[in-house]
Amino acid sequence: KGQLGIIPGSMSSPTYLVQGKGEVESLKSCSHGAGRQLGRKEAMRTLSKQFWAKYLKDHGVTLMSAGLDEMPGVYKDIDKVMEAQKDLVDIVAEFHPILVKMAGGGEKAED
Repeated sequence: KGQLGIIPGSMSSPTYLVQGKGEVESLKSCSHGAGRQLGRKEAMRTLSKQFWAKYLKDHGVTLMSAGLDEMPGVYKDIDKVMEAQKDLVDIVAEFHPILVKMAGGGEKAED
């Protein structure tokens, strides 16, 4: 109870700063992000780089680099995730992405 946490969305959806409510039945825990709805290999095989580049631009996000396996379409809707855990956390702040820099397709963050 009272502990701060961060729950990220995707490249185009909000990230939330939250404060735990200490709900014992959930082991005093909450989700740690939007969660994937599409696997990495499937994303690389089925998503269009052009579509997502336009999507991000239309949402006011400048993309410096990232692989298709991290595009917004691979993640669950963060608003639904947050709604499902409203009994676990209070939202303290909401942050919207404007710039994204991730490892490019096929690269590892450690490289």
